[in-house]
Amino acid sequence: MSYEFHPLCQVLPDMPKGQFQELVADVRANGLLHPIVLLDGQILDGRHRYRACIECGIEPQFTPFAGTDPTTFVVSENLARRHLTESQRAMVASSLALLHPGRPKKAPNSAIYSAPKIEEAARLVGVSNSSVREANRVKREGVPALVKKVVAGDITLHEARKIAKLGAPAQAKIVAIDDRRERQRALGTAHKRSAGRAVAPRIDMMEAVPGTAYVRDTLRRLDQITNELLDAEGSAEAFATRFLNEFDWNEPILRQRLDHARRGIDAVARLQQELERRSAVA
Repeated sequence: MSYEFHPLCQVLPDMPKGQFQELVADVRANGLLHPIVLLDGQILDGRHRYRACIECGIEPQFTPFAGTDPTTFVVSENLARRHLTESQRAMVASSLALLHPGRPKKAPNSAIYSAPKIEEAARLVGVSNSSVREANRVKREGVPALVKKVVAGDITLHEARKIAKLGAPAQAKIVAIDDRRERQRALGTAHKRSAGRAVAPRIDMMEAVPGTAYVRDTLRRLDQITNELLDAEGSAEAFATRFLNEFDWNEPILRQRLDHARRGIDAVARLQQELERRSAVA
């Protein structure tokens, strides 16, 4: 029988390969010293111990979660034994704040886990509120590879924010550079190139233009999104195909972010319907 990982368990980053191999060697030599904690039939704490047992061919030992606050339990248990950077902890707090309250329908008496507010999530992991908000921005504006690097501790949140200000193609190229100094040089060059581009004249300051400030600002943001998507993939069809093919539908955090983004997608779809209707009338 295999066990799924509880959403709370998955807010923590994967253990580095070297550390995991050390854990495997320890389990092989000494057996499983600390049982794996289950909540509602899912692994709440100990997913790496579970994987190590499977790799060693050792029968995992389980114990049910006996507390009432699984969120605090997961954070305290892991922060005590994992050496996470401040940037990684901020990403953990961000993921906690994005979690939806939950309790499986088949387990009505189980402990409820809920999404703490940013301030509470920051306090739990020991980072500032601004760090959590910065992590949220990186998740919103950064390409998946950038987010993954920050979660793994390979890129700091401070550096990631600078990278996330660039377009998606530039982000992908810079994130692919492993050497930090080389990556910093490439980042500086990309920002200089971006700053040196010709700026379109502010027509709305030279002459009267139609539309309210809200309409003009909305069109500007839609233009920016459109340009970034089409620059990366070449067409709307190619963008949609690549996104759907690469999206991990089994990853709860990604699905939560997509659910949040659907509000914007639905708004644009509604606008498209109205544009088509008016074009047909005209």
